[in-house]
Amino acid sequence: MPVDLSTGIVPVFYRDVFEILNTHGLAKLTMDLFISLFESAKLSTTILAQIWDLSCPKGKPLTRADFYKCLTFIALAQQGKSIDERLLDNYTNKELPIPMIGDINDLGDRFIRLMRDNQCETILCFRYGDLCSLDTIQVELVPDKKGVLFRHFEYEVSSMDCGDNMKIQFRNALDEYSSHTSTVQYDNTNLQADSLKLFKASQIHINFIHQTIVQIRSGLQNYNKQSMKNAETFYSIEKQIQSLSTDTTEVDRWALGVNEYWSTIQKGLSQLPMELNAVAERITEQYKREDELISDHIDMLIDLLQGYKDLCKRFEIALANEQKTVQKLTNQRRSNTITSGTKSLDETLEKTEARLSEHENILQEIEKRNTHALKCVQLETQLVYANIESFIYILSSFGNSQLKLHGDLLQVWRAFCPKVSIIAQSYITNQTTANNTFK
Repeated sequence: MPVDLSTGIVPVFYRDVFEILNTHGLAKLTMDLFISLFESAKLSTTILAQIWDLSCPKGKPLTRADFYKCLTFIALAQQGKSIDERLLDNYTNKELPIPMIGDINDLGDRFIRLMRDNQCETILCFRYGDLCSLDTIQVELVPDKKGVLFRHFEYEVSSMDCGDNMKIQFRNALDEYSSHTSTVQYDNTNLQADSLKLFKASQIHINFIHQTIVQIRSGLQNYNKQSMKNAETFYSIEKQIQSLSTDTTEVDRWALGVNEYWSTIQKGLSQLPMELNAVAERITEQYKREDELISDHIDMLIDLLQGYKDLCKRFEIALANEQKTVQKLTNQRRSNTITSGTKSLDETLEKTEARLSEHENILQEIEKRNTHALKCVQLETQLVYANIESFIYILSSFGNSQLKLHGDLLQVWRAFCPKVSIIAQSYITNQTTANNTFK
């Protein structure tokens, strides 16, 4: 008798657990993965296997309802109850029990690691942080070298995994298709229209992301250039104020009249260049930080997106060429079948069978390669989406840079304003003293 949860009330917790696991491909969950995911002191392998058998129909992918049943039985098992379908009758019009499985985000991470260890073929099973921890690659610019005709640049690339011998490391490695042990087991269903539609939709979306981030980079570059101009402006203002403060021109009372403010201003201005120089320096530091952010991080992400765009173009061209080959072989097969009736029977059968066998082998090889190529593109697509997470780190770094800049400028302007006020106060004090003396 199948288990029915329609009479019970499904807790929000069930939905949360399902959503976080389904994001990573819950349909790929097998009994072995299920046992490894939920095994604990109170949940033995035997109990979890029993839960799986009761909840999941054999030979069918796991559904939301099936997974909810698993969670219900896990909660009952943790309460010390034996696994029995009849226990669900106690939850008619009641909320189903909630299992104790810890933090659901940790559960999602564990699920990813288990799928990675299980070598899932169509799910990358890596997040951005996981990818960053795999290896660190350093790219250093070698000092300029002048050739016979023009100056050229060289780069040194080293990896913590391969050192500086990356070419030697992969020189004799087979291509992915040749080295894949399960190539012969590939199913052609991945090349059906639905799979190609999903590829096309992902391609369009990533192209949109690529164009948008390119525009964002352009905006940040313009903003950064303006910041550098602002720094240069403040350096210029500092020099002009310094020039005013060191001016040695003697101004006669004939020109001043009753306005004796100039000498007070000139003395006070000598204190201001320091703050204006500090403003320019802070803006320059911010320019360097954000220039590094743009050149090292945004450019890298854009290069990755551009690389994916080029990959999709190559895949589409290869797919179109191989479809032409398939059509050509099909036409040849049809032609061979038609002309076979004009020759002797023995000769016709022998040659026709040989040609048909050769054509069939070529067609099968093309189908296998196309299927494998689509799987590779699927993993490359997931790799791109994993790296898009770096955009959040880029925005965070930009925000922190702006926060530091404006915090530093706030301190500088707080020191600047009192000095300007002192100039005015000094003049008022001097005028008051002079007036009292005159009286």
